[in-house]
Amino acid sequence: YDGEPVTAGGPAAVDSLMDPDPKLLRQIFRAFAHPFYVIRVSDRRIVFANQAFFDLVGPIPDGTLCFQATHRSKAPCTGHEHICPLREVVRTKRPAEVEHVHFSADHRPIYVEVQGFPVFDDNGTVTHMIEFTRDITDRKNAEIAHRQLFDRVKLVNAELNDFAHIVSHDLK
Repeated sequence: YDGEPVTAGGPAAVDSLMDPDPKLLRQIFRAFAHPFYVIRVSDRRIVFANQAFFDLVGPIPDGTLCFQATHRSKAPCTGHEHICPLREVVRTKRPAEVEHVHFSADHRPIYVEVQGFPVFDDNGTVTHMIEFTRDITDRKNAEIAHRQLFDRVKLVNAELNDFAHIVSHDLK
């Protein structure tokens, strides 16, 4: 790289930028620190994953479905509490972001932020989804601890208020 900015040089320049060699792509995918994988829309099969994904979920057989690998489940994500990012990406044809609980290779629950990005065919149909996950377990545990502390403070304040009311009533 000579420090010159890449400029629009017509279709040939765009094609060369859009068609990197396979070795470079493998190196790029390995560089992602967070799990990154590609899901085929038609059958929910994981067709590509980086090493960070396997480090999290462990080895999976070819043809594994997304929810089998990440949720250790027999059925896709459903409901308002567990919105399926694949379903959202297909429905809206736009990126989607949700929070889920995934499970590690040793079956530990891990809170994750899931970002799904549509991959379109030439007809504009979503055929695959790229999914990034980011471990937010520490943040979620801190939120839970904060909520528990807040609830405890509310309870103690209510008890103090009751005590103060009783004492002031007894002093009258």
